[in-house]
Amino acid sequence: MKSIYNILLTVLLLILMSVFVIPQKNSVPPQEENQIHNAVEELFKLSKQKNYEKAAALIVYNGEDSNRKLKAVLNPQNEDELNAAKRICKKIAALLNVSEKYSIKEIVNENNQERKITKVEVTFLNAGQELLITLKFVKLPSGYALLEIN
Repeated sequence: MKSIYNILLTVLLLILMSVFVIPQKNSVPPQEENQIHNAVEELFKLSKQKNYEKAAALIVYNGEDSNRKLKAVLNPQNEDELNAAKRICKKIAALLNVSEKYSIKEIVNENNQERKITKVEVTFLNAGQELLITLKFVKLPSGYALLEIN
């Protein structure tokens, strides 16, 4: 009887962990998927054009100001925030410059404790080799903004 109790307790703990600890992934509705595609395309275009001021409007603020963190985009009038946009855009431009083409492979929502994050997997192709990059976006009132690239 004790072993049945231990098995049930273990199963219950696994279920609870999968619900509360492991980030939940789910599909993105088609309308949101289009918005994400547009945000990626626009960010890539602005990165290639070195238009960092406009690109800042597509990158979420992730600094120390708790009133703005993950709630607002970068302010290109602030030199530190503009430099953050430049770093991200230069990384994107470098990927685009060494690639023949790219394609968006997967878009999924990840729910974590702070907020919903949309993960976009982009494959860059060059000479038959693929490089998979993950972009993470958050939805703001102004639209989707890039949170991180890795």
